[in-house]
Amino acid sequence: MYKIFIYNRPSRIVDNMINNIENSIKQNNQISNETLNKLFEDNKKPLKYTGKTLKYISIFQYNNSNKNKEELLDTYPKLKNAKYIYPDIKELNSDLSRIGYISNASSSKVLVNKNSTWLIRIAYISGEYKYIINYFIITCFVIYWLLFGIWATINVYHKVGYKFGWTVSFFVFNIFAYMLFMFKNKTKI
Repeated sequence: MYKIFIYNRPSRIVDNMINNIENSIKQNNQISNETLNKLFEDNKKPLKYTGKTLKYISIFQYNNSNKNKEELLDTYPKLKNAKYIYPDIKELNSDLSRIGYISNASSSKVLVNKNSTWLIRIAYISGEYKYIINYFIITCFVIYWLLFGIWATINVYHKVGYKFGWTVSFFVFNIFAYMLFMFKNKTKI
């Protein structure tokens, strides 16, 4: 039979995590570290398949906060002030010292429950930008290839006149064609 694969978008995975945390807080006005651990470990791999690396889950509790939901979503409180955090702050600090940042994207939700307001934040490293360096390297290589072909063609023109065959070979084989030209004309490289 045919198997149907459902593509889990990163937002759906993160939204499900936030909803699970929200439900736990609504029921108990708290969340256990075991629950955070399970959520983190269960969703680490599925999120990785979507090009994102899950870094941490942080939950902040504000008692009788005067801020509205939008203001809380715009705040970035210090992780050490989180009521619940997974993985622990020591592990996050080792990541921070190793790579210079912890995450470059996050999803947040504000939950108003009984006498307190909760800010739930799930942070991850988005893989959308990791290919920029590859594109930059490829672009530089193509520019080099073209500039070398132009330079070699001009150089040959000044030495033996314009030869269409050499021009094509410089743009196709680049430095190898130029070395062949130098060998055929007994010129020092």
